[in-house]
Amino acid sequence: FWVCWFCNNQSRLQHSENDLDRVFRARLQQIGVAVAMLDRWKGALYLKRSWCLYEQFVAHELDIDVTVILPEEQIVALR
Repeated sequence: FWVCWFCNNQSRLQHSENDLDRVFRARLQQIGVAVAMLDRWKGALYLKRSWCLYEQFVAHELDIDVTVILPEEQIVALR
């Protein structure tokens, strides 16, 4: 299981946004799937963070399947 935060050192790569983009895209393509972990379905913090929106944008551009997961109580509330 690959976690972007652990594999893309954004602090180290921030000196060149092209390097961060290149590294992220290459790693996402190698994996071929993505999981978006939301804290809740309504007003999810994930959807308020620019990096997370960027992840979704790149996944869409690369035609990467994305699975969205929620805590069980949020799944029940969504129904």
